[in-house]
Amino acid sequence: MAVTTNVYKLHLILTGTSPLVVNNIRGADPDEPLVREIKKITDKKGNMTEEDRQRLEWLKWMVSLYDDPKGFSGDLHFPAAAIMKSFTRAASQFRDGTKLARAVQPAQAMVVIQHSGPKDLGQLYDDDRFRLRNMVNTNPTGKKTMVPTVRPIFPEWGMELDAVLFNDILGEADFSRYADLAGVGEGVGNARPLGYGRFGIQIQKL
Repeated sequence: MAVTTNVYKLHLILTGTSPLVVNNIRGADPDEPLVREIKKITDKKGNMTEEDRQRLEWLKWMVSLYDDPKGFSGDLHFPAAAIMKSFTRAASQFRDGTKLARAVQPAQAMVVIQHSGPKDLGQLYDDDRFRLRNMVNTNPTGKKTMVPTVRPIFPEWGMELDAVLFNDILGEADFSRYADLAGVGEGVGNARPLGYGRFGIQIQKL
């Protein structure tokens, strides 16, 4: 008797329909080397020079990336888990979030951000199309303290990743529906409530 399987291999192709903004949580780690450099400048407070401010914006942009500048290979990356979380948030609207989280597993931890900018980080930063500068509140629980920050933004972007789907936990049709909903209503990356990070998705069975 032939053995059948309900484990399907999929290839997911995300195409951005609104700009992608990235903001790595490592920016909150006081032991992160880039964060230490940022603190040295911010500790100067009112004594910062124009050079300090320019350096500060560069460091904030760099620490928001998911790549270590010391080992940078030319490709920028994004965590596959964040894409899966977008799918899960969409499925949760129909009480299927836990089911989707169990049923779909990415084949890699990080995926390449496909973008139209230069590979060199310095050149990418110098192109203002890839810098989002805005004011953020650094004290959300108390008196507002608004400071400027800079994050990487990719006006045109795409990502591709492989995943496995346990079809006996969640059917293909349901996953496809939730993935489409995630692209339209959830998005990935930072500033999603403002409409960033939206995408269209193609799902190919391998």
